[in-house]
Amino acid sequence: MRIQIARGQTLLEALQQAKIEVHAPCGGNGTCGLCAVEVYGYGRVKSCQFCKPGIYEIKLPEKEAF
Repeated sequence: MRIQIARGQTLLEALQQAKIEVHAPCGGNGTCGLCAVEVYGYGRVKSCQFCKPGIYEIKLPEKEAF
């Protein structure tokens, strides 16, 4: 999937704005690491800490089935 990050925005905020649910129990503080996604060209990153403006190809983690 492709997502655009605006200046002053984190990847987590861009995903939330696009109505894509990402598990971030620490509220985007960067402490839990559960919001991590795969960003092509950058590897696995915490979406709440990734804040480089641009358009990125990402892969969301698979949701666990209960």
